[in-house]
Amino acid sequence: MYRLGLRSLQLTSHNDSNAFIDACYGERRWGGINSLGRNIIAEMNRLGMLINIAHGSDEAILQSVEASKHPVIYSHGGFRGIVDNKRCITDHAAKAVAAKGGVMGLQFGNGFNNPRYADWVKSLNPVQPVVQKPVTLKAPENASIADVDKLAATELPFIPRIAMSDKYIMGVDQLSRVIDYGVNLVGENHVALGSDFDGGIPLAREMKDVSDYPKVIKAIRDLGYTEDRVKKICGQNWLRVIREVTGS
Repeated sequence: MYRLGLRSLQLTSHNDSNAFIDACYGERRWGGINSLGRNIIAEMNRLGMLINIAHGSDEAILQSVEASKHPVIYSHGGFRGIVDNKRCITDHAAKAVAAKGGVMGLQFGNGFNNPRYADWVKSLNPVQPVVQKPVTLKAPENASIADVDKLAATELPFIPRIAMSDKYIMGVDQLSRVIDYGVNLVGENHVALGSDFDGGIPLAREMKDVSDYPKVIKAIRDLGYTEDRVKKICGQNWLRVIREVTGS
């Protein structure tokens, strides 16, 4: 895959644990990562590939950061200090990612950034999520990458079918406050935008798609952020870590 051009890899199989790493909602098979996971991280370091620990369990995130000699990224998610969700990163893990030079991307959904929405969803379904077992899409033998992509695309986008009251939906001002939480927690060089538009997320009230990025940027500016800080959050932090790890 590296020879074909791949330069970034998420270690988990979405929310599922796999043969070398535990996922946030997956079965705890390895207590984080196992020896195969450490070997994979070492090989990605050698090649210059960006290691993405989004969807990892708390232990897996911390162990991956420790095992990697390069910065790692948390490409899309929220902060556990805002919403208590296993998919959100803990303050402790966020600080560990930042200390290694990594970057965390803020996912845009209500579920990870809006406590009122998260509490409302829990009230609708108070039962805890079932531990997920690894799932493999059944692609035909000798299928091409394009064929596998088409098969995977049948499961996208993960758009929820749920009627929502407007009183539970956040505005972009709440997104900006979560960004500010991250900046105060780990510093302006380690927070970025992670969007996740195909991840089944109810977006902020003013947002419908990627064309609404300017509304997020305005909300950040309204907090009094300088243009240098806004530029870091809106792309420069990603470019810095990509160049540092991949050399390009």
